[in-house]
Amino acid sequence: SQFETVSTRQYSKYMVKYFLLALGSGFVKRVYWHQLFSAGYGLIDHRENQPKPYLQFLAFKTMLSILKNLELKEFKIEKNGNYIFNFDEVLIIWNNKKQQTLYFENKVKTVSIFGKVSFKNIITISNIPQYILSNLTHRTD
Repeated sequence: SQFETVSTRQYSKYMVKYFLLALGSGFVKRVYWHQLFSAGYGLIDHRENQPKPYLQFLAFKTMLSILKNLELKEFKIEKNGNYIFNFDEVLIIWNNKKQQTLYFENKVKTVSIFGKVSFKNIITISNIPQYILSNLTHRTD
């Protein structure tokens, strides 16, 4: 019902975090999706004649395309609340406690969970995971 649901944006954020935390734990070998096609809680809405991907499908596709064939090098949760996943050339970060700022010497390529690409040297860390795909030398605020 409408009382148990979240927006597709929230769903996407929770889904990406869930998969990353499962991977980072080191205890999970596989994750199975309950229903790919489902009205309201799947990745694709099947109610019309033409299946329509939800926003969470785009988040899942983005995550898979960025992490394909990469190995997790390090996962840590810092005292300041940052969740950091370090892959070969990809850093994924979010913070559940408070917004923070990362400063990079040079512009870095960032990708939102929905695949939006940008280049910047100041990145605001929020509770939504971000993919950082460039020079990873940074300092926090």
